[in-house]
Amino acid sequence: MSAPIRFIHCADLHLGSRFVGISTDDAELGKRMRFSTFNALDEIVNKAMHEAVDFIVFSGDIFDESNETPYTRQKFADAVARAGIPCYIAYGNHDYKRRWEDSIPLPPNAYVFGSEPEKMFYPPKAMEPQIELIGISYHKRTVYEDLTRNFKGSSDKFTIGVVHCD
Repeated sequence: MSAPIRFIHCADLHLGSRFVGISTDDAELGKRMRFSTFNALDEIVNKAMHEAVDFIVFSGDIFDESNETPYTRQKFADAVARAGIPCYIAYGNHDYKRRWEDSIPLPPNAYVFGSEPEKMFYPPKAMEPQIELIGISYHKRTVYEDLTRNFKGSSDKFTIGVVHCD
């Protein structure tokens, strides 16, 4: 029997959120709130490293907007690199455009699901992967159809579905 697989799942980080209402009412609290999303990301990576998990799943709304600042995008890319383990990413309705990936590429340990159902595996390049991940990223802001309708898992592998739910 193989060793247990351990992973962290997270969603809705909303990195770069400006917390506009709070920032207007209380500038100091607004500043702390804006940095809280980055602190949460750091805590996720720290926990993954401390607990020696096998991989991280980010299932949507990593960013608060599709056109995030270079600073925000770089912070995420750096965190994924620092994790040093496979990071499987499905984008959600807030970050569906992903125009930034050409200018600030994600590190090689990042695996991004496209806008059609896609299978990935853990370990990523193993001849006999233990886990199958089936995922999809949003392709537009509002989606009414069931994005999981074409998810078909293998009968011989443990399967994890990765999709953002709005």
